[in-house]
Amino acid sequence: MGIIKNEDPAAGSTGLRALTAFKNQLEKVKIWVNKEIGNYPSPIPACDVQFNYLLKERSKISVALKQVDNLLTECQTENLEIETIEELIKMSSQIDDGMAARLRAAFSRTKYKIK
Repeated sequence: MGIIKNEDPAAGSTGLRALTAFKNQLEKVKIWVNKEIGNYPSPIPACDVQFNYLLKERSKISVALKQVDNLLTECQTENLEIETIEELIKMSSQIDDGMAARLRAAFSRTKYKIK
């Protein structure tokens, strides 16, 4: 009899909850960015650094939301590797340390079973 380490990268419902929480966070930030853009003063916005920053952030958030949606779909049918989650964390400037840790924990579960 021995102990066998079994990786569980999909992390089941824990992973789904973590990805869904991140998606919700992104959607809230996107709403805020859209409001900021909508309320921005009209004089020459294309020459304004802050306005251009908001436009880039909105674009990044949209890309991240699409990626999260794809991962949520994949997570239901196949195992996601921790490397996939690390890529998501690196590409999203909207993720804070707490959310990053939660995602890492959800997708790097290790199970041990006796055989």
